[in-house]
Amino acid sequence: MTLDGYKIEVLDFSNEFFRQKGERIPQRRGGKFVVMRDDVRRFDFLVLSPSPQSIYHADIVERFCQMERFGISGDMLKKSSYFVIHDPNWSVVGGGRWDRLDPERRLCLFGSSQAYGATALGSLKKRLAKVPEMAGWRIEIERVSR
Repeated sequence: MTLDGYKIEVLDFSNEFFRQKGERIPQRRGGKFVVMRDDVRRFDFLVLSPSPQSIYHADIVERFCQMERFGISGDMLKKSSYFVIHDPNWSVVGGGRWDRLDPERRLCLFGSSQAYGATALGSLKKRLAKVPEMAGWRIEIERVSR
């Protein structure tokens, strides 16, 4: 269990993005992230998207919701760059930016989302330390956006 009773999983859209472009995944990459929450299953998803793939945090939310695994209905509000989720059991609990350096096994999370606000980065760091795929990774939190 996690600190707030929700389990957490990391989804990184980098693999799909670079594979579709026919490129190798860069050793250093970054972009935007959101934390999606499923209140029924008591599960959070840290969703990482590389910069070229997601101009807005809403792009990540929309892509996540449209995944076959989830199939969550919603609508993109083009004027506000905000994706509205229709399922009351799902929500976005904030977002920000990320940098990942694979050789050093380092993930840095910082900033916030204009559309969805900030997430509790300190709590997120503690929760990610317990995720098996993050074992041996140094997770850093920066208080100021770059």
